Amino acid sequence: MKLKRLLSLIIAVILPFSAFSGCSGKNDITESDHLTAYFFDVGQADCSLLVFPDSTVMLIDAGNNPDGKPLTNYIKSLGIDHLDYVIGTHNHEDHIGGMDDVITAYSSAVDCIMLSEEEGTTATYRSVVEAADSSSAEQLTPKAGETYTLGDATWQILSCDTDMPDLNESSIVIKLTYGNTSFLFTGDATMNTEQGLEMSGYDLKSDVLKVGHHGSAGSTADSFLDAVAPEIAVISVDSESDMGEMYHHPATSTLQRLSQHGIKVYRTDELGTIRITSDGEKLAVSAFATSTDGT
Repeated sequence: MKLKRLLSLIIAVILPFSAFSGCSGKNDITESDHLTAYFFDVGQADCSLLVFPDSTVMLIDAGNNPDGKPLTNYIKSLGIDHLDYVIGTHNHEDHIGGMDDVITAYSSAVDCIMLSEEEGTTATYRSVVEAADSSSAEQLTPKAGETYTLGDATWQILSCDTDMPDLNESSIVIKLTYGNTSFLFTGDATMNTEQGLEMSGYDLKSDVLKVGHHGSAGSTADSFLDAVAPEIAVISVDSESDMGEMYHHPATSTLQRLSQHGIKVYRTDELGTIRITSDGEKLAVSAFATSTDGT
């Protein structure tokens, strides 16, 4: 994570607007009537943390290998001592790299872990599996269509197809609904995955879209944006990193499509960590620095 000065940006966005009981625990964080979604600045990688009004917590992805310890420190600095769900959308290092450190640090305080069924072959993947096996967490198998409850929110798996030829296309795609607001987390889903989602019959409409594959040209098709119709798009990216420059993330074509659809875009490479809060009716967006020592 990058060391940056605190940004003074605070932007309010006003929007008119078969379940499993799942895993649940308790944290010491102050309860409120808001859901808070953090999209951490982890460079050319992905990591989102959802903190619910009843203090239940979901972690989706965990950045690259070096992000594990700083990420754990920051999560603990929020007063979080329990993780209800830890989800790896797919088994690429920039999504599960820091997950072994997080799982190991919380160990008996992780309720449920969900990884893509597409097995990895890397040392990173093996480390995450070993950490999961050593923890007391229940290990869940993702299944498209399953809906879970977490506090007053619900979340549904919309895609997790391991028959796709590209590991990115097997990303676990999740729609989370809190009150009349909703978030869509797409991992590194490509246009092929998006096309399958469009044909699935699921309700894709969401207020917030975590843009697939760091804004790659091969994701975020016009038809998909029509189906999701988000007000806000978040891109987790480091445009100046070697990987960002090599793959041209975010792609100009993707940014143009988002602009043409009138979607407000927030980028971690420009703003740092992005925080979106929801009271179930309206959303508020802010951005701030995240330091490596969790302060």
